[in-house]
Amino acid sequence: MNEPDVVVTVCMGSSCFSRGNSLNVEIIQNFIRDNGLTGKVEVSGCLCSGHCKSGPVLMLNGELIEEALPDIIPELLSRRLLKQES
Repeated sequence: MNEPDVVVTVCMGSSCFSRGNSLNVEIIQNFIRDNGLTGKVEVSGCLCSGHCKSGPVLMLNGELIEEALPDIIPELLSRRLLKQES
C-alpha cells in the first residue's frame, strides 16, 4: 500500500471538537472525495493537542493550523492540497 502524500490530523479534544472540528472532519472528507485525493490524503484524529485556546486546530503533515474554523477549511485545503497551475 502506498503512503499518503499528506496527513491531516484533526484534534478531537472537547474544546476543538465543540469549536468546529466536529464539522471539519466531514468537510475534509468531502473535499478529498470531491477532488480525487482519495489515497493521497490520510485523515486521522488525535486527542487534545494542547492548543485549546487557539482551536479548533488541525495539522497538515505535522504543521499546526490554528483557528481552523469550518468556513475556511475548503480554501485552506485548496491552497495546500491542490496543484495550482500558473
